Amino acid sequence: MFDKLHGIEEQYDHLMALIADPSVQADQAVYRTHARALGELQPLVEKYREYRTVVEEAAEAKELADSDDPELRDLARQEIETLGSRRETLLTELRLLLIPKDPNDERNVVLEV
Repeated sequence: MFDKLHGIEEQYDHLMALIADPSVQADQAVYRTHARALGELQPLVEKYREYRTVVEEAAEAKELADSDDPELRDLARQEIETLGSRRETLLTELRLLLIPKDPNDERNVVLEV
């Protein structure tokens, strides 16, 4: 799952670079296509980056939990618990965001009653 997320993040960064290119900005059709793809990837990439931040903060808190100061240890343990629950929430959200979109979602519908 994380390899796929890493690949999506690289694709997102590549699209960001393309959109910043003046030649792409000059061609509105290409720009619109890239901007739409970027918009679809953005929520997933933001959650993935937030997840990585939480994991890094949890690792730092684990280091602090090994300190000699009892107050610092207690704070670090509380932080680890908080970050652990946030990590699980983010994992669930990432799994939901990875579910493929239905290709018919973008199409128009006529409903007669």
